[in-house]
Amino acid sequence: MDAERAHAMTPDGPGWDPRWLHRHPRVIGALALLFLFALAAALTVVQPRTSNGGARAAESVAARLAAAKADGAVAPSFALPSIQGTGTISLQNFRGRVVVLNFWASWCGPCREEAPQLQAVWQAYRGRGVQFLGVDHRDDRTAAIAFQRRYGISYPSVSDPAGELSARYRMIGVPTTFVIDGAGRIRFRFVGKVDAPLLRGALAQVLAGKAA
Repeated sequence: MDAERAHAMTPDGPGWDPRWLHRHPRVIGALALLFLFALAAALTVVQPRTSNGGARAAESVAARLAAAKADGAVAPSFALPSIQGTGTISLQNFRGRVVVLNFWASWCGPCREEAPQLQAVWQAYRGRGVQFLGVDHRDDRTAAIAFQRRYGISYPSVSDPAGELSARYRMIGVPTTFVIDGAGRIRFRFVGKVDAPLLRGALAQVLAGKAA
């Protein structure tokens, strides 16, 4: 085939004839197969990247757990008024159980974001020797009750309107969550919003005795 005919067969050539496609079906089929092979190769390259996303997420949780590990100091004891009813609730009431102690407030934006996840993990672990307990920090009791109703929080909370307990726990703000083992020692301290995967990871370690 001379150069003039080859130029005429290209789509942008002055002599392009669309009937050429119908005259060379084998060439068209070969090009189609080549395209499919290229597409399959591209998907093969993309797949490992997608699979590695789960590994990277697991590494992220592991890194965050490592950063949140506490030194095992004894959790300060307290007895504060219950938000839900009359009487007081003491941390000593839950001795022998793993306690998730969450400091929160109805005016706290991140507290609103984490509330549904806290409730979900509580529902999953309440029958496994785990007790959730909230501490409503510098808040109005009426607003606190409305908060718990809005997010369907079913675990108990105590009221600390003056914020005195936060100083004993050396807090820098809300939300802050502590995971306390059955011996009353702080094993994890999460500053800021906590999520379900992170909390599940911490509970798994404490329940297995691997957080000491």
